Amino acid sequence: MAGLLPGGGDPGADPGTPGSGHRPPVAGLRLPVQPEHPGRPVPEGEGRDWTSAVALFYNRYCGFIERTTLGTDPAGVHLFQYQNVQKVRILGAEANGSVGLCPGLRFQGSAAWAQGDNLSSGQPLGSVAPFKAVAALRFRGFREAWGTDLVWTGVARKTRLPPPDALQAESFGAATPFRAPGYGVLDALAFAQLAPNLKVTLGVFNLLDQTYWNWEDVRGFGAADPGLARATQPGRNVSATVAMSWS
Repeated sequence: MAGLLPGGGDPGADPGTPGSGHRPPVAGLRLPVQPEHPGRPVPEGEGRDWTSAVALFYNRYCGFIERTTLGTDPAGVHLFQYQNVQKVRILGAEANGSVGLCPGLRFQGSAAWAQGDNLSSGQPLGSVAPFKAVAALRFRGFREAWGTDLVWTGVARKTRLPPPDALQAESFGAATPFRAPGYGVLDALAFAQLAPNLKVTLGVFNLLDQTYWNWEDVRGFGAADPGLARATQPGRNVSATVAMSWS
């Protein structure tokens, strides 16, 4: 199977990212985004107790919108703006699958890898996320009236970045840009369907209380940036929800 993918660009910083700010686009720049040669063949498989799918993609863009960090203002707020990269190539692969281990117990997994290059400068595209994999054990009780999930999420260290001389203000003038280290996070969830219209869910996230960063939140930070401590993801935390439905 093959499909056409719409054009796109760097989604930019999350408005909730600590210490981030936004500057208007560079004056005079055209910011169209036009993909070239997009396509995604997707081999799929399914059996009685298993499923699988693999996707390969290779995209070229004319006028890719990339977020560039400018530095910090006197108040210590990180400033960035969106700029136009004339030629960009992004390629990668995604895979997912599941298999039944025994009645009620199932293993699910997925992985995603991508690599981007600024063809105009010949440098790596720093906005592409590093390799990520997710593995989960799911158990479902009789008629799925209750169940549990144990989920591990692993992300590789960010290694492909433009060299320091090409980063310019991207690293806030620091000699060494911050490369988010790899991490593995374990989450545990459980639910119970107490009534046809009442469901209770409990989750314990970051079970091992790891300290880690999402690359998208710290792209452009210097290795000694004081804002790194504020950009870490939450430690061990608990969430409980009660959902009622009616028709």
